[in-house]
Amino acid sequence: MNIANNNIELKRKSRKEALIIFNNIGLENSKKLTEIKTKLYLGSYKGKKLHFYANFTRTGISCSSNIDLELVGKYFNELEVYPTGRTKSFLGQYPTTRKGGSNISRMTLAYLSAYEHICNFKQVGHINGKPSKSLVRDLMSLTMPEVECNNEKSKWYGVSISTVIKAWGLMDDPNYLLYKKYFNAYVENTIRSMNKAKKETQRGQSVDSLKKVDTLSFR
Repeated sequence: MNIANNNIELKRKSRKEALIIFNNIGLENSKKLTEIKTKLYLGSYKGKKLHFYANFTRTGISCSSNIDLELVGKYFNELEVYPTGRTKSFLGQYPTTRKGGSNISRMTLAYLSAYEHICNFKQVGHINGKPSKSLVRDLMSLTMPEVECNNEKSKWYGVSISTVIKAWGLMDDPNYLLYKKYFNAYVENTIRSMNKAKKETQRGQSVDSLKKVDTLSFR
């Protein structure tokens, strides 16, 4: 029994040591990076692929989508999402997909729209014009691919959100509460706008249905 317990303890230690080594490599690889370009596939809107791009540097973040996200949110039923998971990639790299449902919703689009606005105007979530730790963490959690843990020769090996934040020396936001308040207000306004368009569309469809009924009744 003691031998078995000792073996289990040794395995735990070896896993822990391997994880420390892996994280250290990831940290060193993160230090070498001056730019991280990510691409998030959101689905197909009216036959066109919808992507959200985020470009991270130590001094700034730029992000954009190839189709207006609020417009897509207003006509969300026309967005065909990827059924088996969210597909993310470093720009130029083969994309990876997290298993499970894509979970792409109007709220997802509103979140991304808010981050795009905040990164472009830099009124909140920034310290002296540079992105804060919290902003980078929040946006990367939506756009960063799975951590590369197989190809040791890859420059992305071991690179994660936490290693990037540490390697780049990103700072805590002294106005974090203001950043979150601004973010939440932007999301709420965007969702409100999307829902208003949705109701107007449904109302228009109802009117069209009634017109069809009236037309048929006079035949």
